[in-house]
Amino acid sequence: MKVTAHKLVAPVTIVFDSTFKPGTKMRISGSMPDPYDSFLMDFCCGEGNTDDIAMRMKPSFQSQTVEFSTRKSQEWTQPVIVKQNPFRRGQPFLLELQVVQDNYRVLVDGSPLQDFKYDTTQDPVRVLKIVGQVEIQKVERDV
Repeated sequence: MKVTAHKLVAPVTIVFDSTFKPGTKMRISGSMPDPYDSFLMDFCCGEGNTDDIAMRMKPSFQSQTVEFSTRKSQEWTQPVIVKQNPFRRGQPFLLELQVVQDNYRVLVDGSPLQDFKYDTTQDPVRVLKIVGQVEIQKVERDV
């Protein structure tokens, strides 16, 4: 089964009928217009503001980094900071998320960015939240 959404304006919340599990793949195509500095994507275990966030991804143009973190039981983990930012202002991007047994594999424009460690079977993701000045052309998820 494939789930698709087109031309979304942030902030966006997408609730999926089924959870992310090993084998799930997601593709998000979009762009970030000038002069904005960052956006974030939260891959959440529920719809509420206090639910766990399995993975937060926050690209920053000012620091040229991408930060990854998890919120579990209202506590944030130490962030993992990738010292490269493959996202470019005004340029289209294709973000791919692949769920494997013990992590989320993140690729941008076909190049690996991060294998983010998370027990994907413990608290499965079922909600995607996108915040910030980012234009999303398409979200596709293979279930």
